[in-house]
Order: sequence, then C-alpha cells, then structure tokens
Amino acid sequence: MLVYATVDEVEAFTGEPAPANATKLIRTASGMVRDITRLARYDTLPNGLPEDDDLRLAMSEAVCAQVESWTVAGIDPVAGVAGREVAVQSQSADGGSVTYTNLPSAEEIRSAVSTLCDLSVSILRDAGLVSTRPLTW
Repeated sequence: MLVYATVDEVEAFTGEPAPANATKLIRTASGMVRDITRLARYDTLPNGLPEDDDLRLAMSEAVCAQVESWTVAGIDPVAGVAGREVAVQSQSADGGSVTYTNLPSAEEIRSAVSTLCDLSVSILRDAGLVSTRPLTW
C-alpha cells in the first residue's frame, strides 16, 4: 500500500506532536486519498508516488489534514463506530429529566471514518487530483 505522508509531516502540518497511533492513521488516510484520486492521471516514480513534487505535496497534505481531523474529533478509523464512547442523551431521576450531548452520532462517526474531510478533498481538488471521470492522454 502506498503511504503518502510521514509522522514528521503530520507534526509539521498540524504544529502538534503526532498522536500515538499516527502510523495507523496515516496508513488509513493514505488509502482514502488513493481511492479518491483513482481517476487522476499522473506520471509516477518507481515507488508509485507522483513524479511531480506539487502532486506529492498535495497528497501528503491531504493525508495530514485527515489525520488532524480524526485526532481532533477523537476518532479511530480502524475501530469505527465501536471505537467511540456512546453518550447518554437523556437521563431521568425523581421526575426530572435532562437531555444533552455534543458527541457525534453513530452516523456522523461512520461518515468520518469512511470519507475524507472537506480540507483533504479541497487540497486534492486544488491540485487537480479529484475528478469524476478519467482523463486520457
């Protein structure tokens, strides 16, 4: 599997120390970047990475943005919905009740672990790597 970023690049992008599971997050985000850029056409190096420095940078930054998004939200994409604490949304006692939660719903978590964040998509789109149809030469 191609990996488009390093732990050092995540730290440089976020300005924060990388999370303990950074390698796992990078690997998962790289797979998602590969998937969304599947129809992009570009020359590659022998290792499969784009030959163009700007395209390599865009892919790296997209991965870093995704890792940052998951880290800030406290989401483990490998664990999925099961990896998040479920918030009690309603509680009753002695005739009174309270309802509050600011945690994401199961559907929001499912979306966060299966699609790239908006910033990642924007980075790839700006680099010309996101298309709805294959380009031919």
